[in-house]
Amino acid sequence: MRLSFKLVFLALVALTVSGCVSRKEIIQFQKDLADLNQRNRVLEERSARLDSLLTSYGQILQTMQAEMSVYSDQMQHRLNNLEARIEDLGSLYSQSYNRKPSQTAPPVSADTTGTSAMLDVDPKKLYDSAYLDLTKGNYLLAISGFAEYLRYFPDTPLSDNALYWIGESYYAQAQYDKAITEFQKLIKDYPTGDKMPASLYKTGLSYLELKDRKMGTQFLKRVVDEYPNSVEAKLAKEKMR
Repeated sequence: MRLSFKLVFLALVALTVSGCVSRKEIIQFQKDLADLNQRNRVLEERSARLDSLLTSYGQILQTMQAEMSVYSDQMQHRLNNLEARIEDLGSLYSQSYNRKPSQTAPPVSADTTGTSAMLDVDPKKLYDSAYLDLTKGNYLLAISGFAEYLRYFPDTPLSDNALYWIGESYYAQAQYDKAITEFQKLIKDYPTGDKMPASLYKTGLSYLELKDRKMGTQFLKRVVDEYPNSVEAKLAKEKMR
């Protein structure tokens, strides 16, 4: 731009010398050209600021997308837990808990004199109490309650759920080794239970948290292969990307 200005200026000087352009016209032209240069600088500055803003907005958008992805995973996990709780309640209230004699808890010694009493355990109250502790974040009490439920009622429709929530309680406390133990116990003892997809998925996540990507991916892949239509399969695919 400066080179062009010099060339134009020299041309004007030549024309002035030759009498084709007046000095007044040259001054006016120089003023107009200076104004044009100033406007050009302003435009360049605005363009630079716009580029900077676009770059900043792009970085902000990437950060927001990453945060939304994490938030989406968390919300999906909470939704899965809520759906599981609804299923639990449906099972609890659709079944009769008038237990057969074989389901009655074993006798417990009342004292050292040999007298004994039958411990009457209400499975619904026991399960609900443990789940309430879980929702409040009282994980140790929840683990204890669900373990007690499994001790007396290992073969009810909610037994696999109780074992699953024990694993979830350990997972919530970042005790991933113990979580894996409970989830794999569920996979072994309740292979046809409705908690299988979730247990495989959380086992995979637990291994990933322990930096064992090979084992983590192995369990996530099992979810996708064995339960392709489950919500956990969708989440597992996202984790493996």
